[in-house]
Amino acid sequence: MKTALQFALIGFLLSLVETLAYHFTGNFGHWSANLTSFLVTVFVIAGSVYYFKIKENEGYLSISEGLVQALKTGLIFGVLGSILAIIYVKVINPEFMNNIMDQQIAKLEEQGLSS
Repeated sequence: MKTALQFALIGFLLSLVETLAYHFTGNFGHWSANLTSFLVTVFVIAGSVYYFKIKENEGYLSISEGLVQALKTGLIFGVLGSILAIIYVKVINPEFMNNIMDQQIAKLEEQGLSS
């Protein structure tokens, strides 16, 4: 559990930095935001399983141990990510939902699908 928590916290900090960087640069809806979020998630889960194998399990890892470690890390990281999302939408950028709706309406009007 210790390794899962450590890597989930590392992922949380990376996600926080990423979120603030995209907030201040104004590129929040850009495709690179999705890519970096995906890469952070892969790094956190794969790193946690690898560290568990090397440091805590003497170089051996069964499939079930790897899945359990990945599940624990993903669960903790998901909860922390949800907390970050709530803080971002409610405190850091309360206009976030309105901005996203405006962007989507503009895209629909561009395509001629909205009145």
